[in-house]
Amino acid sequence: MMYGIDVTPRFAAVAAAHLVRWVVLSASWLSVVPSLNLEVMVTSRWFHFERRQTQRRALRSCLQVRGTDHRAELLFFMGTLNTSDTATKLQATGEQEAYGDIVIVGGPDSDPPVPRDATYVLDRPCARTYRLAHGTAWLVKHRPNLDFVAYLDDDSFLNLPRLFNHLAFHATPSLAMGFVMETELDWS
Repeated sequence: MMYGIDVTPRFAAVAAAHLVRWVVLSASWLSVVPSLNLEVMVTSRWFHFERRQTQRRALRSCLQVRGTDHRAELLFFMGTLNTSDTATKLQATGEQEAYGDIVIVGGPDSDPPVPRDATYVLDRPCARTYRLAHGTAWLVKHRPNLDFVAYLDDDSFLNLPRLFNHLAFHATPSLAMGFVMETELDWS
C-alpha cells in the first residue's frame, strides 16, 4: 500500500510517478486558487471532553503547517446537557467560555447502544442526525460564506493540509466526498 493506494510492486513505479505529478499539480493549483473557507463540524457528546481537546490540538497542529491562506474553523455541535449535577454544568459552561467553539443545538445527547456499523430505527430523532441537521441550519445562518463543511464524529480526524490540497484541486460548488455504507436495517 503506497499513500493509501493499493499497488502491486510491478506497478509501483507508475503509481509513484502519477502521485508525484498529482502532488505537483495540486501544489501549483493551490497558488492560483483563492483561499478556501472550511468549517469542521464535529458532533460530540458532553462527556467526551478529552476527545474535543484532542480535536482542538490536532487542528491547531495542522493549521501551523498548512502554509496557505486557507481558513478552517472547528466547531462542536452538542445536544442538550441533561444533568442536574452542578459540577458537570459548571464544567460545560467553563469549556464554552474558555474555547468558544461549542454550539448547543439541543436534542438528545446520546442514543441507545447499538452494534458498530448497524443501521437502526428509533422512535425519536437520532442524536447525531439531530445535531447534523440543526448544526447545518446553524451554519447556514451564522456562517453564510463557507466554501466547504467537513462533518466529523469526535473520534475522527482530518489531515487538513491534504484536504485543502484536494479541495483546491477539485473545487466546485457540487463537490461531495465521503463514503456510502450499506448495512442491514434493524427494526428492533
